[in-house]
Amino acid sequence: TTRRTGGQGGNYPRFLLGVGRASDALGLAERRSPVALYPQVGRANALFAAGRIDEADRATAELIRLWPQNYLAWFTRIYFLMYTGRAEEAAEMAADRSGWPLDIPPAELELTGQMARAIASRDPSQADAVIRRYGELATKGQGYMQNGLRVSAALGRPDDAFRFAEMLFSTPIEKMPRERFVGQRNYATGNDRHTDLLFMPPVNRLHDDPRFLDLLSRMGMVDY
Repeated sequence: TTRRTGGQGGNYPRFLLGVGRASDALGLAERRSPVALYPQVGRANALFAAGRIDEADRATAELIRLWPQNYLAWFTRIYFLMYTGRAEEAAEMAADRSGWPLDIPPAELELTGQMARAIASRDPSQADAVIRRYGELATKGQGYMQNGLRVSAALGRPDDAFRFAEMLFSTPIEKMPRERFVGQRNYATGNDRHTDLLFMPPVNRLHDDPRFLDLLSRMGMVDY
């Protein structure tokens, strides 16, 4: 269960986020080290999931201040901006190559910028292009499935969002790609499916859709 819900490695706050218990996750995250990267990323995400946007804003900005060019800090901040109505700021952040995180292929960061621009512009052709690109990449890494789900939800494309959700949570273990993203040496086991994104913006916009409850039911989370 811990692996299924993204709580591997003893990361209990993420486990709690992965079953929709944002307040409990935040309470635990607040007691962790204020100077260690992973606990502070967890705290920022818990604040975001709990709807404490002003605090999450400060927390994600602090990540960049303390760990400039760290990929976890950078992506946590840019996703926060992207999914809180500040996609133009996210696009500007993505365009600033001097602040790009280390050891991430430029093509991945450019695709993140493309995602931010599509959300900022609401241009249907840009939306189609970025969703199509994540669909092409989805068979190569779980991270692309996750980002396809997020951006589809953010763009108000629920059919596309649930298509990515089905890929992410219903693909058999033996067919799930082992890499999270191509060429980043970031691996996941076949049953390591992070569910915390289901309870965070923008995917939480899908909660009123009957397909969301059906998805949780098939994963055994409704019983939990």
